[in-house]
Amino acid sequence: MIIVALRKAGTHLKELAGGLQKIAKDTKPLNEKVTTINGALEQLLGGLSSVDGHLVSIAKVLKLA
Repeated sequence: MIIVALRKAGTHLKELAGGLQKIAKDTKPLNEKVTTINGALEQLLGGLSSVDGHLVSIAKVLKLA
């Protein structure tokens, strides 16, 4: 009975290890993509900060701030 449970556990561990290896392989390219996304977000931040500054200026002229 114990030997059967141990064999089943071994099989499940083997499947789990295989799944984890596949996840590691499939997610490896994400590092490059995340770097690209971060670069684009930095550019977007610059543009949005500029727009924010203009909106603050407009709000002051209109005495909304």
